[in-house]
Amino acid sequence: MRESELREKDDGDHVRSAKHLATSRLWLESRILNRTSRLSARWFEPAARIAVFIIYFWFGLLKLLNLSPATPLASALVNQTIGMPYFTLSFKALAVFECVLGLLFLIPAMTWPSVVLLLIHLVIVSSPLVLVASVAWVHPLVPTLEGQYIIKDLAILALAIGIIAYRDLSSRKAAPALTNRRDRIRS
Repeated sequence: MRESELREKDDGDHVRSAKHLATSRLWLESRILNRTSRLSARWFEPAARIAVFIIYFWFGLLKLLNLSPATPLASALVNQTIGMPYFTLSFKALAVFECVLGLLFLIPAMTWPSVVLLLIHLVIVSSPLVLVASVAWVHPLVPTLEGQYIIKDLAILALAIGIIAYRDLSSRKAAPALTNRRDRIRS
């Protein structure tokens, strides 16, 4: 074989090798993405429930132990609304509410009551953004650290919506399977 023919053969092998490598890489990436997607779908609900539990139970416990960094914000809100004589009672009630809410999120059968209580909680704890704006905002659209603390609750709301959507989709997938199973048992 001539040198030019050998070069062409090597170039052809190189092209085939590059195509094979690209195909292998796409296959591996596709497999990783599919596996990650399946694991995410499988673990979303338990992970979301545990995350909501940790946030609410932990923050509620900090309030019960008088260790919460949210105390000045809550104090300003109570002072502006129901009055400081009711601060200790309302703050402890909020703490217990948060702990119970966190626990309820661990129970799938309590999803809807948990979400309703979550919405009530979010209205209450978001009210400082309007009622005590001087504590929540440095300037319009520039929240203080306390304001950021409140705004992050949008992520918790998104988790709750995701839990509801996941449960709804899961029940829709389970319904035909249960129907088919009942039909087979009757036969």
